[in-house]
Amino acid sequence: MDFSQPTFAHPDLDAAIDKHPLIAAPDTSLIKAIALMGNKRMSCGLETQNLELDSSDSISSSSCILVLDQDNLIGIFTERDIVKLTAQERPFADLTLADVMTQPVITLEEKNFPDIFAVLFLFRRYQIRHLPIVDAQANPIGVVSPETIRQAMKPANLLKLRRVGEVMSKSIVHTSLDTSVLDVARLMTQERVSCIILTQLDIEENILIPAGIITERDILQFKLLELKLDDLEASQVMSTPLF
Repeated sequence: MDFSQPTFAHPDLDAAIDKHPLIAAPDTSLIKAIALMGNKRMSCGLETQNLELDSSDSISSSSCILVLDQDNLIGIFTERDIVKLTAQERPFADLTLADVMTQPVITLEEKNFPDIFAVLFLFRRYQIRHLPIVDAQANPIGVVSPETIRQAMKPANLLKLRRVGEVMSKSIVHTSLDTSVLDVARLMTQERVSCIILTQLDIEENILIPAGIITERDILQFKLLELKLDDLEASQVMSTPLF
């Protein structure tokens, strides 16, 4: 495989940075923060320092929040943190972002962002999936995540990489259909994965068949809906069929 090709080694790096990350103050309630993550409003971007939310802005979801105190980046909160707190059965209503954010924040200065591989190295080294990009004064410019990297990479480059069998994960974390969603969240936290496959036994073949999936994003939505996760079976809310 030739990594020296400019179109592969140097995709549109600027496009890999989400310059409209969701941001909030440290005293923001956790309930409000989760609601914002489920309904992200795109503002004018960090480069304008316009942090106001406008009802006319387009809406999408966000997998993280940058926590800023007087324009200083002091923490980050992600979907994985929501799953962890859910698994711990923490009382969300009593918490603020300051109580649960990850700090200090691993960041990368923009001038040290030569290519996608620098980010992937930090992802692996620190076991993170959201990397804030900052300027020389440590002011946040945006966030790079696996999703933004996929958007920046050209489809032709992805197709030329390798066969699926060479890069797929062969150790799949799974559980049965009657597992409670709370226990699914606990399993995600224990195994540090972003999704759990739900399986059922094929009696005739005596093998486990994938039947559905629950992701970190699903856990966020369940918390927004205030579902009682310890009484809710995974089979009732899983995404199915699987692709």
